[in-house]
Amino acid sequence: MGKKETSLAFAKTIGLIFILYYILIWLILSVLGRIIGFLCPILKNIGFISLIALPISIIAAIITFSVMMKRQKNDPLDQLHSAMKREMRENGFTDEFFEINSQGIELFRQEYTNGSIGYFLEMVVCGSLGYIYKEDYQKALQLINMVDNKALKSRDISFLDGGYSLILYFDSQLNVCYRLQDKGRAERVMEDARPYLEKFRGKNELINMGIDESYYFYYLINQDYDTAKKYAEAILKNPISVREKFVDGYLEMARIYRLTGDMDKESEYINEARNALQERSIPLNQQTFDFYMRERERN
Repeated sequence: MGKKETSLAFAKTIGLIFILYYILIWLILSVLGRIIGFLCPILKNIGFISLIALPISIIAAIITFSVMMKRQKNDPLDQLHSAMKREMRENGFTDEFFEINSQGIELFRQEYTNGSIGYFLEMVVCGSLGYIYKEDYQKALQLINMVDNKALKSRDISFLDGGYSLILYFDSQLNVCYRLQDKGRAERVMEDARPYLEKFRGKNELINMGIDESYYFYYLINQDYDTAKKYAEAILKNPISVREKFVDGYLEMARIYRLTGDMDKESEYINEARNALQERSIPLNQQTFDFYMRERERN
C-alpha cells in the first residue's frame, strides 16, 4: 500500500471514529435531556442543541489552531529557533549555529520580554552547551546567568516541554561547574536541582539522560567516582543513547577510568566511542569525541 492509499485509509478511519463519537455524545445528551428535562425544560432539547453546537465548536477550534500555527510559523523568533535546531542537528556547533543563537537571544531580549519564553530558554541552554564544546566556559556561564530561574520552574514551561529546558539548564550548569572546578556553585545548583531531577525522571529518555549527566558531573566535582560511574553506566544504557549511537556514555566512562588511573579501561571505552562514530558519524558525535580527546591531552 502506497503513502497516498495509507493516508486515505487513515483519514477514513479517523472520520468514522469521529462520526461514531459524535453519535454517541448526541445519544448520551439526548437521554440526559429526557431524564432531567422535567427539572429544567430547556435541557429537554439538549440533544438537539448539541447536534448544532458540537460541529460549530469543533470547526472554531480547528480554525483557531490553524491561525495560531500560521502565526507561530511567521514568528521571527520561531524561525530562528527552528534554524538553530536544524543547524545543530545537521552540522553541530558551527559558527552559523552561534550566529543564529546570538540573533535569537538578542531578538527575545529586545522584543519578546513577555512571550516566547520557551524558545528563549532552549536557545540559552543550547548555546551554553555549544560554548562548553568551544571551551569558552565563561561565555557558557554568562548565557546560563541570563535565565530567570523562576520562569524555568513555572508550570507553563513544564507543561510545554515536560521539564526538558529545566533539566538541560541544570545539566549545563553542573557541566560548567566541573570544567571550572567551582565546587561551591555546584553544591548550590544541586541543592536547587535535586527536587526537579527526581520530579521529571521517567518523562522521556532524553530527560533521563540530562538528569543522569547532572548527577554525573556533580559527583565528579566531588571526586565520588564510584557514584559518578553509576550515572555514566545509566547514560551508556539509555535507549536513546544506544539507538542513536551517542558517544557520550563511552566517553564519560573513559573519563572515570582516566581519573582513577586505569588507562587500559579508558582506552577500551575510547575505542568503543570510535566504533560508535564509524557506525553513525553525526557532527555532534564527532565534536563530543574531539572535545574529550582535547581534554585528555591537557590532563
